[in-house]
Amino acid sequence: MGRLPRTQPAFEEHEEVSKAFSSGSTAADPLALPDLDPDQPLVFEAAEYAARQRRLQEALAARGLDAVLLYSIHSLYYLYGYDLAAGAAIPYGVVLAPCDGEPTACVRNTLVPWLSRSTVLRDIQSYDEPFRDDNAAQTVALLAGRGLLAGRRIGIETRSQQLNAHDYALVRSRTEAGGGTLVDASDLVMELRIRKSPAEISMMRQAGRLYDVFMAAALAAIRPGVRECDVHAQAVHAVYAAGGDDVAQPLMLMPIALSRMHCLPPSRRRLRAGDGLFVEAAGCYNRYHVVGGRTVVCGALPGAELRAAHARARESIELTRSLLRPGATADAIARTVMAARQVREHEAFYAAYGTGIGFRSLWHEDLILRAGDPHVLEPGMTLTVFGFGTEGESFAIAADPVVITERGCDSLSALATGELQVAGA
Repeated sequence: MGRLPRTQPAFEEHEEVSKAFSSGSTAADPLALPDLDPDQPLVFEAAEYAARQRRLQEALAARGLDAVLLYSIHSLYYLYGYDLAAGAAIPYGVVLAPCDGEPTACVRNTLVPWLSRSTVLRDIQSYDEPFRDDNAAQTVALLAGRGLLAGRRIGIETRSQQLNAHDYALVRSRTEAGGGTLVDASDLVMELRIRKSPAEISMMRQAGRLYDVFMAAALAAIRPGVRECDVHAQAVHAVYAAGGDDVAQPLMLMPIALSRMHCLPPSRRRLRAGDGLFVEAAGCYNRYHVVGGRTVVCGALPGAELRAAHARARESIELTRSLLRPGATADAIARTVMAARQVREHEAFYAAYGTGIGFRSLWHEDLILRAGDPHVLEPGMTLTVFGFGTEGESFAIAADPVVITERGCDSLSALATGELQVAGA
């Protein structure tokens, strides 16, 4: 069987890193990521959080809102460094952030000791028993106690995994009964998160280095006869050994034949020679995610259809990347790409989406390069640029992580792209 030559030195470099980790090497961490101080829960300086909260209050005033009820763990982490494991985020918890004054948290009593260590969220109330209506009702009582109920407009994050329909209905009915008005403000903090500070870009660049380790380890583990879950295990081991954090979604190994396509987690299915796969991975550093992906063939040279599909996918990415610059609109870029490529069925309906803070199972942001998206690109926005291509039964995908700069865009990954790669040949 022939073998596709590897012509990607950047991949080889990161493959050596991933092999060192997977072999249990005790050599010094080549990424040199610092350890976390268990006594310091915040990963940014206090001034960074103060600036974010100031921008939130300005956004509230601009929308004519007296306060906002924050439920999204992404928002709480962004504004206050409030970091929770997925399971711990299930009990009812909210932060009341007024347009003027200090925020107040209302959380389960078991979380108070941890939250009390924060220097940016000082007013904390609690409840004792989870999953009771009284917990959501306490939120409305809190609004009333702060003079933020009767005659007031209160934003609320309805698009949040931490606010269920039952609690939302209770908060809404009691707020309206008290003379207040609830307004959906799910995009309020998200719009702040999309435009990243220099400190956040530094986090994203570190996450990009971890993405390279994760992807290189996954590609090195792919070969005929290996289970998908074993590939995932090797990649996870490598990224944790490199100092990475919990990734919001598992490695994706998606068959790219249209008739067999699925988006399932890594399973006990064994890879076969000739399998075409879309491999999607992410690197995570202090909850900041860099996401990318590529199409590979397991243990065999690709056929003509797949090569053609992959070429279309890469052409799409290169076209999109050439259009990324400050002042360009998401809508205009998407329409240009789709018109130029004469998009086929199963191909692109968007050209990129924003990434940043991620918790299970959500790492994307509301900035999406698709028709109708009004966002204007600015330096500091971070994206995963997608390219899709179909040819016959073959479907190829490629995804590059980038950051918008003053002049265009810069890669957040050092892995080389280009040729369709064979893994495990």
